[in-house]
Amino acid sequence: MVEQYHPIFYGRIIECPDGQVRKREATIEAADWELHEETGFSISNAEIKTTYAPVAVMRYERTIVLARDQDYHLPDQDDPQFIQTRLVSFVRELLDARNSPSTG
Repeated sequence: MVEQYHPIFYGRIIECPDGQVRKREATIEAADWELHEETGFSISNAEIKTTYAPVAVMRYERTIVLARDQDYHLPDQDDPQFIQTRLVSFVRELLDARNSPSTG
């Protein structure tokens, strides 16, 4: 999970690292790139869990990748990304999300 400033919300939110799969790029390769860029962690073992369309009118799909065996390096963030990396309890964030759900 990353805490990131979003100008559209005028504040910080906690969300999963995300990004787009570029042409000729494998899904897990894209997930590894985004995770490293946003958190500094790199994936050495991952699997695709599911793919879904968040809203019927959107023209893209989202894929959930489960990353295991992560190594830490300094993040390689694009400018201007307003990301602050900190470890948070996944269980706590999941419970908070269940109490105040949003769309994905």
